[in-house]
Amino acid sequence: MEDTDTLEWKQARQWLISSGVIPPTHQITKPNVELIDFVLALRDGVFLCSVLEKLKPGSCPGWNPKPVMQHSFVKNIQTFLHALTSSFGFEEGLLFANNDLYEVDNFKKVMNTLSLLSQKPEALSLGLV
Repeated sequence: MEDTDTLEWKQARQWLISSGVIPPTHQITKPNVELIDFVLALRDGVFLCSVLEKLKPGSCPGWNPKPVMQHSFVKNIQTFLHALTSSFGFEEGLLFANNDLYEVDNFKKVMNTLSLLSQKPEALSLGLV
């Protein structure tokens, strides 16, 4: 039986896959994927901004869909977090901080934020649960 933390990140991964932002051929769709693979896939902010753009087009202005430099990764994460407050009505205190994801300081908080996002009307209206 899987522990709660394992179940949580696997549910988040499945949610992002079913949203269509993670292509079915991406390595993190494979059954033997590890948590670290999922963390690294999120770390550049691309899938995070992509899911917000799917839920509410235009909500992540200026994000970089093909970042190559560290500062672009951090900027994408910042753009995602800003969009959550400005376009989705999240309070900052509910969100993870840049380093929680980029430095993997508190990945559980990242998972909590994604869980809250999946419960927003925009996600539910698209059938993303």
